[in-house]
Amino acid sequence: MVDIDKEQYKMLKQINKINSLSCNNLTEKETEIIKFLIENNFVESIQETKTTFMKYNIPITESITVGYKITQSGRAQIYAYKSKFYQIKFSIIMSIISAIISIIALLKP
Repeated sequence: MVDIDKEQYKMLKQINKINSLSCNNLTEKETEIIKFLIENNFVESIQETKTTFMKYNIPITESITVGYKITQSGRAQIYAYKSKFYQIKFSIIMSIISAIISIIALLKP
């Protein structure tokens, strides 16, 4: 599984919270994050088909990206990121507690 950073995690959380994200008004940085998330199948694009007729009624169909939605892999990545964060936090807290207990034990006569 691919590791994600804090900003990618925040983007996944945002998309998950509102169920989809419009592709309008995305900054360059957000666009790069979205590209990474799509490449790793955490997010998929929402396509809209537009048909226009040219001369002689020849139809031209285009597929336009109108937004992005989270996939099951993306939801699993959110869970994995949270789990990893809490594991690290728990380890640090336990290390601090054991250091305090050691200092107390050394100071007792």
